[in-house]
Amino acid sequence: AVAHLLSSNLSPCPDLFLHRNIPAAAIPAIHTPLSSEAIGVLRPSPAAKSSPCTPAQKCPRFQLCPPSRAPITPNYLAPSASIESNFCMPSTSRRRIETPSRGAMAGFSSSSSCGGMLPKVRAVSRTRDFSAEFEVGNVLAAFSANTQVSQDNSNFRELTGPVANLGDYKFEFRLVYGVENGALKKDQDIGMYVCRTDNSRGSAFARYEVQILNKDASKHRRLSAQQYRAFHEASSDAASSWGWCPSFEGGNPIVGLNLTKVLDTTQGWLQGGAFRVICSISVVMGLDKEDNVDDENTAQQGVCDSFKALLDSKDLADLTLKVGDEHLRVHSVVLAARSPVFMCMLKAGMLESQVKEVKVTDLDVEAVRELVSYFYTGEFKKETLDNDESTFNLMQAAHRYAAPALVKRCTAALSSRFTVDNVSERLELADMINCQVFKEQCLEFMRQQMPEVLETRSYERLVERNPTLLRDIVAAMAGPTSKRRRTSLGEDTECRTGPFHSGHCNVTV
Repeated sequence: AVAHLLSSNLSPCPDLFLHRNIPAAAIPAIHTPLSSEAIGVLRPSPAAKSSPCTPAQKCPRFQLCPPSRAPITPNYLAPSASIESNFCMPSTSRRRIETPSRGAMAGFSSSSSCGGMLPKVRAVSRTRDFSAEFEVGNVLAAFSANTQVSQDNSNFRELTGPVANLGDYKFEFRLVYGVENGALKKDQDIGMYVCRTDNSRGSAFARYEVQILNKDASKHRRLSAQQYRAFHEASSDAASSWGWCPSFEGGNPIVGLNLTKVLDTTQGWLQGGAFRVICSISVVMGLDKEDNVDDENTAQQGVCDSFKALLDSKDLADLTLKVGDEHLRVHSVVLAARSPVFMCMLKAGMLESQVKEVKVTDLDVEAVRELVSYFYTGEFKKETLDNDESTFNLMQAAHRYAAPALVKRCTAALSSRFTVDNVSERLELADMINCQVFKEQCLEFMRQQMPEVLETRSYERLVERNPTLLRDIVAAMAGPTSKRRRTSLGEDTECRTGPFHSGHCNVTV
């Protein structure tokens, strides 16, 4: 405000500096006018008096009109100077404003003016993740026979599920349900929570998530912590459990999901007679500091931005992709570098390399456009994955021109929307374009849900139109032959690998 006053044509009040304890030597150095939007505008007060101000009074000659947005602390006072504002402020309380050295304004430059050459220190958190499936078979019998009391509340029972051993920390996932007079209380909403059970000292910080699976993927119940929670040591009085649990003080269940709905086969919560929950947790194991870190992400983003500008401008483009009536101008060297299909096409002296035109048939033009964008920048429109049709079109284009990372993203989106009604059709499409990755995901889903899939009309149509796929379905149901080994005594044994080594396991009750 003082700087704005000095830069204007108004006559400053001589008492303004005397009452604020500003050294006289600092006054000539105040030379940077501030934006009126940032701090408001000093205007002559209607109640201005000609007499000097006394220290006990506010200066009547000028008033500070409140700014249109939050005030910004000015950066113009001499070293160690601080003022206690008596100007008109939005708040009725007096504010103490600590101001930095004038040298911060005049003698030093921001990192932006240094071309990003300032040393950088990066703090990096180390986390360990755990994910497992909790499967409860024969739910009614399991819940009825269980006697483990939940949270010292005799009105609730709990089943202990997956146990995560992460360094010195140990966490258990527990499924909670209600009882009344020893019998199941079926109208009571159930719950899931995470409990820390190790004996190590100090707090552990973790995020957790549970996903209750339904036959219809669109009905999955997914609940996750919005922030890292502090799990205190089990021996302390502070919280060592977090989640959605009706046995907690005050009650916090999974609203709308009770045993009546779980046991009702038409609701879809039982799959092959089992209740299934995916349990995940991520625990902070420590914090590391890295000095003089180059901003790799910024550098990589700069490359992507440059290639996007090259694609948009069409400068030096030497190849045309003809997709239906559309002509997309591209750079052959970029496509050859990103796709082995284009590399072979343009390097082997084929017709396309001579006429500088590639005719693309049986592909959607928008899918090809997004594929080209992915080749240049590694990005595409995220809304493409929002519906099955556009996702499948993009997957088909990516599969044809050998972009496996993009195929993986597309298949992940499609498989997340699998249902017992549409998985047979998806299998036919995967077989039609010969996409083995997507085909295997379809077969795995069918293997898990086969009793329900057999009852659908889409499966009947698959059998009628494409009976050769039955062999693949039977093979998927039997499982990989490499898992079955015959010993010299003629006994069949199974070698279970993969899930346990990767941190995933099935817990069956």
